Amino acid sequence: MVYGANNPAPQRPDPYAPAVPPAAPRAAFAVAAPQNRMALAAVVTGIIGLFGFTVLGPVAVILGLISIAKARQLKAQGAPTGSALALASIGIITGAIATVILIITIVGFVAAFTLDYSS
Repeated sequence: MVYGANNPAPQRPDPYAPAVPPAAPRAAFAVAAPQNRMALAAVVTGIIGLFGFTVLGPVAVILGLISIAKARQLKAQGAPTGSALALASIGIITGAIATVILIITIVGFVAAFTLDYSS
């Protein structure tokens, strides 16, 4: 076969070229978690708030809102934030449920101690 301008020869890799190692796969959670640990704290406090320590509900909501703001800052810098936003959202939801339970408990105690049972 004759090679020319219209029919170029096939290219072979250079055997003396330095080998390029393959890029290691990066997990989004492993990268985003150290940068935004408050999202994980929001989830943990929200779950603990659901299991009886309802005073942690408002703390979980506040931590979740702060971590969403931090995730937005990290996203503007180009860092992956998918899992941090998900964790913060879960923390806000569980914290809100625990806060509602806390409010209902407080209202119940106030109603129980202010009612007059003597009549």
